[in-house]
Amino acid sequence: MEQDISHIKSLLQNRVVTEVGKLLELGLYDIAFIIMAQSIEVLGAFMDKKPLKAEHQSKKRFSLALYKLFDVKYAKLNLNDFLYVHFRCNLSHLFTASPYLILLSRVEAEGLSLLHLQQKGEKVVIVAESLHEDIILATNKLFKKMDNQQVLYKKGYF
Repeated sequence: MEQDISHIKSLLQNRVVTEVGKLLELGLYDIAFIIMAQSIEVLGAFMDKKPLKAEHQSKKRFSLALYKLFDVKYAKLNLNDFLYVHFRCNLSHLFTASPYLILLSRVEAEGLSLLHLQQKGEKVVIVAESLHEDIILATNKLFKKMDNQQVLYKKGYF
C-alpha cells in the first residue's frame, strides 16, 4: 500500500505540478487552465469515501477539493457552484472560458492592474500562475493527509 501511495503521489506531482508548470513556462495558458480545472476535481476524488471511478461525482469532488484543500477564498467564490460551472465545466467541456471569468497570465493581469480572484463587476479574474501556486499548495496538503492517513487509500488509480 505504501508503494501504491508513493506512486499516486508521484503521478499527481508530475501531472498537476510539473507538467502544468512547464505549460505555463511555454505560455500555453489555455491548455494549462483546462488541466488545472480538471485537476481540482481529481484532488477532490481522494477526499471522499467513494471509489475513484464513481460516476456523477465531479461537482461534489470539485467542491470538496476547494473546501478542504484550498484557501477559503475559493470556497466563497464557489457559492452556488460558480467556479464549478463557469470554470471547470466550461473549460472541460467547451475548451473555452465562461463570459463570467477573465483568465489571464500574471503578466497580463499586472498590465491591467488586476488580481487573482478579484471580482470585476460580474466577472472573476483567475491568474494562471497564481492558480497553479494554489494547486501546488492543495496538492501538498493532500499529500500530508495521505501521509497521516487522514484520507482513505483508494485502489484503481493506475
